Amino acid sequence: MSIDTPQGIALITGGNRGIGYATALSLAKRNTPIIFTSRDASRGQASADTIRALVPGAQVEVLSLDLASMASIRAFAAAFLIRDTPLRALINNAGAMGLGKQIEFTRDGFEMEFGTNHLGHFLLTHLLMPALEATPGSRVISVASIRHIPGKGGIGARFDFDNLKGEKSYEPRMSYNNTKLANVWFAYELQRRFGGKGLVSIAACPGFVPETLAASRTGLAHFVYTRLLPLIPGARPAAVSGDELSALAIDPAYAKEGGTFYASGKKIASSPASYDEASARRLWELSEKLTGVGSA
Repeated sequence: MSIDTPQGIALITGGNRGIGYATALSLAKRNTPIIFTSRDASRGQASADTIRALVPGAQVEVLSLDLASMASIRAFAAAFLIRDTPLRALINNAGAMGLGKQIEFTRDGFEMEFGTNHLGHFLLTHLLMPALEATPGSRVISVASIRHIPGKGGIGARFDFDNLKGEKSYEPRMSYNNTKLANVWFAYELQRRFGGKGLVSIAACPGFVPETLAASRTGLAHFVYTRLLPLIPGARPAAVSGDELSALAIDPAYAKEGGTFYASGKKIASSPASYDEASARRLWELSEKLTGVGSA
């Protein structure tokens, strides 16, 4: 199915399951045409079929994209821009979370979490900027996490610009936290650079959603995440988080909320480090070099 609408579409990375799927379903219920990406074409099509069954008349399309491959990102963006479809919202949702002690790398040689969670979305957003700039009031929602904030579910982030490929050390949870700080830096810097042109950039934490974390776990861990953790205080259903993200993406109430951080549907302060504009600029400029956007 192909979507072509003058009102513009909402594009969600990693929409075949978890929070991405919940967001896609919520947007479909709001009569918003959507495209979501998936690394697995068959799973993506199955999820799209489910949305159509739940929301008769929903305009939903699934496209293949691997955020751990810059070649895949460039091919995706080029194909999207050829369609000349207005892009009203880009929801950078897909991500990687390392679970083992063994470091993994993207196809371009970057540590998997940093390469996917930050660099992949940085490149995708940059390449899709023509479509975003051509759509009045367009928004970019960067799915981050309160885990970058010290005391909010852990020790926070300790971003080291000299350890982005695990040259010094690798600890998967800290690496993940660092990418979530990078997501907030990116969201704020994007607002500073493009907010004057009408773009709205918001960082958002969907909260603790055990069912989405269960997908990468097996055995007893899978049972714990699907049956036990959803019962603890603070745990949230994916549908609730999906509704909140879809609202940030399209509701008029958030049209002037650029450069803010939302967690579980409420605007809160992000970490002190996230407001360091010099670090945000440094990461942006480094990301330009690492992704080669100057030659895009």
